Amino acid sequence: MTSEDDTKTLLLSCIEKGDPNNPILFFIHGWPDSAQIWEAQLDYFSSRYRCIAVMLPGFDERCNSQLSFDRLEAKLRATLINKLSTNPHRKVTLVCHDWGALFGYLLERELSDQIDRLVTIDVGGNFHMENWRQRIGITFYQWWLIKAYIIGKVFPAIGDWLTRIMVTLLKAPKRSTPAHSEMNYLYWYFWWSLLTTGRFAAIDGNYKPSKPLLFLFGKNKPFHLHTAEWIELVNSSPKSRTLGIDSDHWVMVREPDQTNAVIDEFLATAVEESLRPKSSS
Repeated sequence: MTSEDDTKTLLLSCIEKGDPNNPILFFIHGWPDSAQIWEAQLDYFSSRYRCIAVMLPGFDERCNSQLSFDRLEAKLRATLINKLSTNPHRKVTLVCHDWGALFGYLLERELSDQIDRLVTIDVGGNFHMENWRQRIGITFYQWWLIKAYIIGKVFPAIGDWLTRIMVTLLKAPKRSTPAHSEMNYLYWYFWWSLLTTGRFAAIDGNYKPSKPLLFLFGKNKPFHLHTAEWIELVNSSPKSRTLGIDSDHWVMVREPDQTNAVIDEFLATAVEESLRPKSSS
């Protein structure tokens, strides 16, 4: 039996905004960001929703307690369930970017009863590298960060320097604290698991969303982090859609007004469906 102290150690820190009795929007960020990346969305939606932006471990201040994917997923799951336990609504909408999108797909598969719908940004499910741009671009930047992570274990200053070079090259939004090599651990654990266990069915071609899904992606990038097949799959799924936005990878930061409006419209369809009278058989 899990004690109260054990449960608390499972939970991740969060930024929370809005009435605790409103429906929950659960935000998960990616690299090299923090929960603060969702500031425009928290400000916009918090008057009508309980907005909870989770902070992935090691993405704020440097720490040495990075987690494997299984452990981090368990913490995300425990945090989400904990927040739902005190909310009158029994389901949550996930809003996820980058690595957060991958975790969103995994959570949707494992917590189907607790998840109402998903909004994922710029990283698709069922991913495979379908052209040379993706192969070169993804391999280069991800293995650069893995190298920075490994070097940083011995020479932190060099690892941090390499990490910040990539942050600059990718034109990532400004952080409140400097980027560091320890936050690259997700790339290390991802590739290690992928090469040794073949895990991550969410992106190996078997994943199909079982909930309504809105997928947003930036059109102004050297290569995409999704495939044409993913776009077709989402657009053919019930109550789901995709939309390309004139932006780079950080759609919700570069074009916050358009992003918020599209998400709002997607969420409004759920409200309309819940209010629609049930047809009698």
